[in-house]
Amino acid sequence: WYMRNSWGGYWGEGGYMRMRYGCSRIGYGACFIDYRPLYVTPGDTLGPAPMTVSFTGSAPGATIDSCRWDFGDGTSECETNPVHEYVQPGHHSVDLTLYTTEGEWGKSFPGRISVYADTMGMTSVLAEPGERVKVDVYARNYLPLGEIQIPLSYAGALNLVYDSFSTVGLRTEYLDDQRTINYDPFNKRTVILLKTGTGGDDPMVAEGAGPIVSLHFTVPSSAARGENPVELTAYGLFTPRFVTYAGEYHPEEIKGSVQLAGCCVDTRGNVQLEPSCDLSDQSVDVGDLTALIDHLFISFTPVCCLDEADIAPVVFPDGSVDVGDLTALIDHLFITFTPLTSCW
Repeated sequence: WYMRNSWGGYWGEGGYMRMRYGCSRIGYGACFIDYRPLYVTPGDTLGPAPMTVSFTGSAPGATIDSCRWDFGDGTSECETNPVHEYVQPGHHSVDLTLYTTEGEWGKSFPGRISVYADTMGMTSVLAEPGERVKVDVYARNYLPLGEIQIPLSYAGALNLVYDSFSTVGLRTEYLDDQRTINYDPFNKRTVILLKTGTGGDDPMVAEGAGPIVSLHFTVPSSAARGENPVELTAYGLFTPRFVTYAGEYHPEEIKGSVQLAGCCVDTRGNVQLEPSCDLSDQSVDVGDLTALIDHLFISFTPVCCLDEADIAPVVFPDGSVDVGDLTALIDHLFITFTPLTSCW
């Protein structure tokens, strides 16, 4: 037999060696095959949790008397062709032992089943006109990732200007391949790609949670009050995408935003009137009730943020500020003390 060595052409006979027929050892610490074909065929190998997988086990040339499956999540089964539900995300190894007329055959299939429950989204931040702000893209991945594609849009009321992205200090900082693969300033969208190096030297991004990219925007000095979404948005051929060794999949998306300080600070019922929009008092009190009465019946002064003033019905605000909101605030302050929902 002619054997090829991985060390290069300087080794042996131009990188090759010869081995006598019938010999199953080369040097020391040799590995060799005891060939007993055993197959595990799952119906699916990659999917979202909970994931139901139908398994088939076979050993050509042998009669199966019984078997034992280990699904890699702490459970086992003795049926020949079981159906198993994976609840916990992650890579799961599958072990199968067959008891046959030829004896006991066993084989392990490392990471055979890959289950995900991953998310990717943005933080929400407060800003001032003319300020440069940072919005973090964070991910919760249960599978190691070799590639992350992040298409995002930032069109909105503040007319944000996208400056750059960075991974400094984040768990993706070490990746060699970090680049913008599409930039569309007219429609205010861009696509960032993070990928392990083509030489294979970069390890995959380990399972975990936390920021993976920091986005830098400038809020124009002319920006008026309001909120500007920053969100994952599929367009063209670009989709939010994670790639692990078992294949690619799409994480659940979580939206973020940039909003001007002083508007919608997560306190529904804390009503401010233009032009002061004073947020020094974050409590919901009689002052808010007075402001809402003034807005509805006296001076008709606009409120600074409709989301804060639109509080009725409590569970599903209707988008308008009216007597129903006044009634809800009175009920909250003096009658049933029903809690108010947040601005989000």
